Amino acid sequence: MNYAKVSIKVRAWRADCYQENRAYRQVMGPEQLKIRTLVYVCPVDTAGTSLFVKGWMAPSPSKEPIPLIFVHDLGETIEHYTPSAERLAMEGFNVYCFEMRIQKKRLRDAGAISFEELASDLLQVVAWIKHKEDGNKPIVIGQGIGSLVALYFAQGHGNFASSLVLSSPLFSLQKTIRPLQRFLIRTLSQAMPTVHTPHWMAPYLTDTLDPDVSKKRVKVPLSITQELLIAISKSHKLFFRVSIPTLLLCPTEDSVCKYDILKRLISKHKNEERITMVTIDSHGHNLMTKSDQVLGKVLDVLIPWLKTHGRQS
Repeated sequence: MNYAKVSIKVRAWRADCYQENRAYRQVMGPEQLKIRTLVYVCPVDTAGTSLFVKGWMAPSPSKEPIPLIFVHDLGETIEHYTPSAERLAMEGFNVYCFEMRIQKKRLRDAGAISFEELASDLLQVVAWIKHKEDGNKPIVIGQGIGSLVALYFAQGHGNFASSLVLSSPLFSLQKTIRPLQRFLIRTLSQAMPTVHTPHWMAPYLTDTLDPDVSKKRVKVPLSITQELLIAISKSHKLFFRVSIPTLLLCPTEDSVCKYDILKRLISKHKNEERITMVTIDSHGHNLMTKSDQVLGKVLDVLIPWLKTHGRQS
């Protein structure tokens, strides 16, 4: 039995029953409109695992808002997305962000979790939000490692979303991780899965957060580093299976990823006309959590695209 498909409606109902700590905060916009912020707990499996979800609701929308779901990068928190979420809500979107199992506070207890499992978590959150939004399909926006989770989700469950945005997508790293490093990560991840990955083994993975967000290195368990390397190696094949409209947002001087391969992948994609790649003039890595100046550039591209590709069947 396919648990994810059978239990979607049941889980959506359970999520409403499990709401906790509903919080309301007023965010004043230029026209003195008010954004409501809501906090939920959404169950994602039969073992009782629940994920923290926060929503920013569009103020007094003239029509049904398009729902958006942020999938954060490694080491980020929901609060990193507050500036983006508030500005998108003021543009008429209902914005959600949830805490992945590999979120900073959960890294030590994450153990060996695959990207297939993370994508399954995302499926449950998407199904719950789709239920809350009266059946409107959300747009999934993944950043960094979150873009890989979104990619895994889209190639298997793309019919649950209207479109996909990959910000700073992890298709290829700036610096190659050598065979010896890969062997050590694979071997040690089996023997000591919760031990933090030494920086020299995978520098571009432990430095995923750019200085605008955090000056500290991310402490990544070896098991997650191994799963991440597997996910990156599969990303090209997964990309070719995505059929929904997709926007790729790439900083011009990324400190983690390189994007020269993306144009070749797009040119070979059977749905090339449904894929858009835009480069944003920016240093560092994560675009959606950048300073106001860079974020403004990103939203100038993102908002028109979202309004064009929302609610597609």
